[in-house]
Amino acid sequence: MAWPRCWGSTGTEEKHWSFIRYLRKKFLEEKTVPVVVLACADNDLRLSEFKLLFPTGYHRGACKIAGINYDFMYKAITGSPMRPLRFSGRARSD
Repeated sequence: MAWPRCWGSTGTEEKHWSFIRYLRKKFLEEKTVPVVVLACADNDLRLSEFKLLFPTGYHRGACKIAGINYDFMYKAITGSPMRPLRFSGRARSD
């Protein structure tokens, strides 16, 4: 799978997939993902390089592409699924 053409070909596609495979492996082994600083250190990336590879960030970018969403992480930490936010349904009277 290639990156969209609009992003340009920077020659870093292997770095992207290497990082994504690392996240998947860590999640399957440990049922959680490491904090971004440790993930970068394990992959010999500086944070500035990481930001260039995944401009949308760690959770919304790298973890999402790796197939790990907030619900999986929440379940792994708490043992229960996320509860949806509940709104009162009343309109504000400003």
